[in-house]
Amino acid sequence: VGRILIPPLRERREDIALLAEAFLAEMRVETGKPITSIASVVINALNQYGWPGNVRELENILERSVVLAPQEGQITEDLLPPELIESYSDNQGKFTLLENGASLKDLVSEYEKGLIRTALEKTDWNQKKAAHLLSVNATTLNEKMKRLKIKISSV
Repeated sequence: VGRILIPPLRERREDIALLAEAFLAEMRVETGKPITSIASVVINALNQYGWPGNVRELENILERSVVLAPQEGQITEDLLPPELIESYSDNQGKFTLLENGASLKDLVSEYEKGLIRTALEKTDWNQKKAAHLLSVNATTLNEKMKRLKIKISSV
């Protein structure tokens, strides 16, 4: 028997949006509701939350949101549990450090990676358009993607 150690969701923030979309696709099939997407403010709130219940809590929150959602559309902020919204509102503009701290370089890299991924997702992974959104040259964006190990997503 092998043992696989997976860090808690709060330490894998880059997985939150991917997991949320996967859970949404699964629940779309289960419920038959044509929920098309998750609002960006909801993704931001999910990324800010502490996730004491880990991945299971994320799945439960998405399930609850789909059940409460109108027949079609997207998951919006008003469908989230109050404690998640309060946590998001309280953390707006604040940064948190892990108990044992973290290097500034690592934190800045994670933030930069998030901004680049967001720009790429918003432009359907078109690097030239993403570079324009971020006000950098396309070559600079490409170098940052290599440094941060951001791979082109299949869309």
